[in-house]
Amino acid sequence: MSDSARCCSLPLRLILPLMLLALLVRGGVMTWRYDHLQQDPDAYRLLAENLANHNVYGQVDADGQARPTAFRPPGYPWLLSWFVTDGQLGSPAAAALNLAFGLATVGLVFSIGSQLQSQATGFVAAALVAIDPILLGQSTLVMTETLATMLATLIWWLFLRNEATLQPAGSSRSTLAWSLALAVGLAAGFFCRPVFIVWAAWMLLMLFLRGRRQVGRTAITIATVGLVMLLAVGGWTWRNKSAMGKPIWATTHGGYTLLLGNNPSFYEYLAEAKVGEKWDAEFFHRRWADRFSADPRELSFWTAETIDTSHAAAPLGEIDS
Repeated sequence: MSDSARCCSLPLRLILPLMLLALLVRGGVMTWRYDHLQQDPDAYRLLAENLANHNVYGQVDADGQARPTAFRPPGYPWLLSWFVTDGQLGSPAAAALNLAFGLATVGLVFSIGSQLQSQATGFVAAALVAIDPILLGQSTLVMTETLATMLATLIWWLFLRNEATLQPAGSSRSTLAWSLALAVGLAAGFFCRPVFIVWAAWMLLMLFLRGRRQVGRTAITIATVGLVMLLAVGGWTWRNKSAMGKPIWATTHGGYTLLLGNNPSFYEYLAEAKVGEKWDAEFFHRRWADRFSADPRELSFWTAETIDTSHAAAPLGEIDS
């Protein structure tokens, strides 16, 4: 066998066992915990079905009216909506997507490790990813973790490919092509989890600081990624302003999470609970359901025994849980 043939066949002999390992392990765990795929803890299935059935990214109220939301990022529900049949998202479709994301992650990690160190390093890293218990657990849920992990590795892989074009042997045309691919990957990450925008900013800063030798091609990457991210964030913000009256550039879920750990009920638990005692969040959730009837920023909202709900405002932009 020639050296070139050996170079091309060796990665295949390493990748195939990795794919088989990931397929068997992840497929086995999904089969074992298949009932978890029928749950919808973060309402992504609900959002996907509403988007497919009502062409509205939001929640359908008791009157059958679809109301828009920005509580969750739209990327994952939009992807799931393409697999809604007869008005519902089946668990096999969700499982197949998570399995595909997991296999792609393993392959990308192998490629990244091979580029940065060696094929042996890539193989070990990918094998660890294939059997990672946290990733295995998340792959049995209709949640964004599996997709976000795949996108993170894809962006890293695209960054390395783009960085190779910034070397003296590269060309402006290849830089533009890989910069566009990197920008689309980062935009997809933003629509899956808005925190990807922080990664994009740091990535551009690093390119700026390291791109003094290839100023022109570095500028192409920075401009391309910056423009695509601006369009992605701007488009989502415009949609929220148009549909909900507020220029929400990320999601409202972050505010809910912040409130969950910063409210009088939780403070009382911290001050009075015994060691090992869990916080009973039932009161918080009841008050959260009444947030359109009074101002949650007022202390009286949290201390009153009852809330007058007769004049509740229309619950735009949230998913009641």
